[in-house]
Amino acid sequence: MAVADSINKVFDIIKGHLEKVDLKKWSQEIGGSSAEAVHAALYFLLAFGVGFLLKKYCRYVLSGVVIALIMIKLLDYNQLISIDWAAIKALTGVGSAADLNTLVNTSIVWIKGNIFLFGASVIGVLLGYRLG
Repeated sequence: MAVADSINKVFDIIKGHLEKVDLKKWSQEIGGSSAEAVHAALYFLLAFGVGFLLKKYCRYVLSGVVIALIMIKLLDYNQLISIDWAAIKALTGVGSAADLNTLVNTSIVWIKGNIFLFGASVIGVLLGYRLG
């Protein structure tokens, strides 16, 4: 019973601290809305998961991706499969005239427009990798 009482006290303390947090007030102080804070929290959690899994299973994922790419390239070279690169570019949003410079510039524009989301993602990946 003493352990259960201790756990309940800890949960009550945490609940008390969470009730004191005013998300709307905090987000307005930094110049955003509560929707943006929730969006950033979602990006953080997803990036945390990616960082955590990356550290735990990086060797396996990297090996699997390399093997899959080699197999796909060999199958394409031997004409056992046909890859429609135009459809892949259209699906990913990369234009036919896109080069590395265009992709980098587009990425920088997105980062500048979504700096809060980008920061939350970077912090999430780093913390997930560190704790993984």
